[in-house]
Amino acid sequence: MSPEIFRAQLAEGAWGMTVADPQQAMVAADAGAKNILIANEVVDAGNLDVLRGLLARGSVEVFVCVDSVAGVQRLAHASGSNISGLHLLIEIGVPGGRCGIRTDGEAKDIAAACAAQGLSPAGVEGYEGILSYADDGREAFEAYFDLLSRVWRDLPEEGRKILSVGGSAYYDLIVNRLRRDHIAPGGLIVMRPGCYVTHDGGMYRSLFEEMRHRHPDIIGADGGLHDAMYLVTTVLSVPEQGLCVADMGRRAVGYDQGLPWVDCHWSGDMAREVDLTVRELNDQHCILTGDCGGVAVGDRLVMRAHHPCTTFDKWRALPVSDGAGGIDSWVTTRFGTRPEFDRA
Repeated sequence: MSPEIFRAQLAEGAWGMTVADPQQAMVAADAGAKNILIANEVVDAGNLDVLRGLLARGSVEVFVCVDSVAGVQRLAHASGSNISGLHLLIEIGVPGGRCGIRTDGEAKDIAAACAAQGLSPAGVEGYEGILSYADDGREAFEAYFDLLSRVWRDLPEEGRKILSVGGSAYYDLIVNRLRRDHIAPGGLIVMRPGCYVTHDGGMYRSLFEEMRHRHPDIIGADGGLHDAMYLVTTVLSVPEQGLCVADMGRRAVGYDQGLPWVDCHWSGDMAREVDLTVRELNDQHCILTGDCGGVAVGDRLVMRAHHPCTTFDKWRALPVSDGAGGIDSWVTTRFGTRPEFDRA
């Protein structure tokens, strides 16, 4: 949700931007995106109102997920005469997971509802990343992709325009299935591995290692993706032996996938590895335990986050390093921004 990062991605050839709701879609459109994929259902009145304002611009193509007949009907009613820029993607889900259909029959019902509303499905969409939490992740992935493949093949030819999947945890398996099953010839495959922008030092790194284990040849000579997000904190206090406190808390870093970890201790111009572990985060403080010898008040600790997505949304602006200890530029974020458009 950073206009500067959106523009950088588009300049490098990105097909479009993926967002979670119409408000975010407005931000992407303002940054220059012409193709916007809302990887979610849009059903409530407020979001439908924003979507209608976005479609009224006439300069963007908006792809929205649907997993029910009711969802199709609400979108058709809200879009009114602006359906030319609206494209519906049938979302594929997994049992016990999030949104998305679970059966072939539901896909047929959605296709029929689209026809009744003068719409046509533009393809299918799925997010397999949620399967990384399942005990039988590989088996569940194959079942998920079997359903995705069947729904895609059952669509009329004019409805097989876009096939979109995630790509952060299982993109090796996705590519293999696309090749093996000869899926989407003539259609556009849109992968959405959002984590590639920064990667991380925890969750995605472990998923990357699993991918490396499955396919050792998939990682290039440079080792693949590298963590690009650092949090520089200051030691506020060393109140007792084996314990120090830094000025970073829950309001500064995402912790939903695990606590941050210490990359190095920085004192003056010297950086060194240090045996410190984050014990807990308070709102404004980070409590660390371990070898505090040589750690003094005012020193810096460089941290890594386990989940970049929920770290970005803590900040209105983030500095981009110049690689030499200085700041090259800034990127801003637009979470919670109220979109401005003519409601008339």
